[in-house]
Amino acid sequence: MCSSSEPLDILIAEDNDITRACMERILSSMGHSVKCVRDGAELVDHMALNYGVSNQNLPIILTDYNMPKMNGLQAASKVRQMHRDLKIVMITSEASTLTEDSVDEFVDVIIPKPVSRDVLTDALLLVRTPNSHSV
Repeated sequence: MCSSSEPLDILIAEDNDITRACMERILSSMGHSVKCVRDGAELVDHMALNYGVSNQNLPIILTDYNMPKMNGLQAASKVRQMHRDLKIVMITSEASTLTEDSVDEFVDVIIPKPVSRDVLTDALLLVRTPNSHSV
C-alpha cells in the first residue's frame, strides 16, 4: 500500500508549467520526493543519466501523454526498455481514446486531466496493484 507514511520517489514529465507545478505541490505536500522534467525526451535522458540500466530505487513516473519532442507513450516505451520493473502513470485529457491494449505494454495506470489530490492518491495506490489501468 502507498500511504502518506511511505514517501515515494516520483518523476513528473509534463510540458505545461501550471499543471506540473500543481502536481509537484500536491505530491510534495503528501511527503513524496518529486523531480520534474518538461517533455518525453527529457524524461528518457533523465532516466538514462540517473539510473542507467539499474533497476534499483526507481522512481514512479507520472507522464503527460501529449508533449513536444516526444510524447508520453513514446517516452514510456523507451524507458520501459531500460527498466522493465518501472511503474508508469499516464496523465491525459484523452483518457477515453487510450485503450488498455494501446498502452498495456508500457503504462501501468491511466489517469484523466485535470488531476487532483484524490486522483493522484488513487493512481499511486493502483500503480502498485497488478493489472490496473485507469482511475
